[in-house]
Amino acid sequence: MAKVRRGELLLADDPSAEPVSSGSDFVDGEQVIRNVYADGSVSLASMPEEFTPVPNPMLRDTTINTCGSIKTSASWKVYTNCRVVYDGISFSYSFYVDFETRSGYNAKITKAINPTVHRAIGNGISDVRAGIPRSTQSGTTAAQARMSFTMSTAYVSAWSRTVNLDFFVKGTSYSASTNL
Repeated sequence: MAKVRRGELLLADDPSAEPVSSGSDFVDGEQVIRNVYADGSVSLASMPEEFTPVPNPMLRDTTINTCGSIKTSASWKVYTNCRVVYDGISFSYSFYVDFETRSGYNAKITKAINPTVHRAIGNGISDVRAGIPRSTQSGTTAAQARMSFTMSTAYVSAWSRTVNLDFFVKGTSYSASTNL
């Protein structure tokens, strides 16, 4: 708690921190990854078994929750209302995406909505938005949706920065990452 009071990130919320221990298990059809860090903080990430992730070093911090629906139409898979979330100790934020995949074809993102910052301990939040910087995969470059917001703190000589939560889809694989 002393780190939080000083406006410092817990190691579980620091993308450059390495866990001191890690483990995974399957719970209710999802792979849950639990990492413990030197300061005692813990991060959890989960991904439904049916999802095929794009290799992603940020997996420990981001989750693509089960979608509202997954429909197959003319060999396309159409995913609707999929929640993309970062859920750390000091911060939690999410948005929803709709996207389409088909083996051998360029994937598409059709919607990015409802950006929400659920928790930001010790920080002010402004300019919360979601959008689609790249709606269609182009060759090996994934389609991309992004949630962003500005966070600021008075603890450490009043600074601010933009935080992004990105969702990527390429072929039939997808992943999420954050720059927190």
